[in-house]
Amino acid sequence: MKKFAVFDIDGTLFRWQLFHEIVFELIQEGHIPESAKKSIDEKMQAWRNRAHSQSFKEYEMALVNAFVPCMKGLKVGEIEKAADKILKKSGNEVYAYTRNLIEELRKQDYTLIAISGSQDEIVQRFAALWHFDIAIGQQHDIEDEQYTGTLTGGKLLVEQKGAVLKEIVGNHTLSWEDSFAVGDSLSDAGMLELVTNPIAFNPNDLLFDIAKKEGWKVVIERKNMTYELESRDGTYLLANASTW
Repeated sequence: MKKFAVFDIDGTLFRWQLFHEIVFELIQEGHIPESAKKSIDEKMQAWRNRAHSQSFKEYEMALVNAFVPCMKGLKVGEIEKAADKILKKSGNEVYAYTRNLIEELRKQDYTLIAISGSQDEIVQRFAALWHFDIAIGQQHDIEDEQYTGTLTGGKLLVEQKGAVLKEIVGNHTLSWEDSFAVGDSLSDAGMLELVTNPIAFNPNDLLFDIAKKEGWKVVIERKNMTYELESRDGTYLLANASTW
């Protein structure tokens, strides 16, 4: 039974958000009305200004609200074309820490898994670029090469990452021994709590609260430095700092 490591993508390996890139590309190609961009731009500016603690969440919701109504009837080829364009331009924009960890674990013959809430069409392409063995993203129902506007299975993948990981591990007869999981947000907690080596990477406040409670390793990458924090006696101490 092979060991495995599972990674979130957006904000964990990719230094931005694949879903956000898809939305902006669809706006540029005219598949999402330009009027939707006004709300997105306002929310993005509020986040950039650090207007309040929920500004990034509100920005993300503006993207979702622009994207979802336009999915029904959109041709699959348009998402695929957008994905190819995005990855040609930005596919190598990744964090050094997670990139290096992936390479280290690959040398140890780990099965590498990517689970992301971004569209499966771009997730599969990104995962192939970085040589993951298994990958899954958000899937949408398709008829006649067009999206129906409904989710496959009726659920958001970000709400069930732990269950998805269990299914993958079972289907591929992988071992939980010395397993790794790396994520940056609350939706990744369901994966991290299952493995031997959970790593909260650049965590948001909600994931950090869970990591602190559970004593998980926390890693911060900032500029050309990586800071590894370990839980000791209810607080975090710097265990290692290095340049990449």
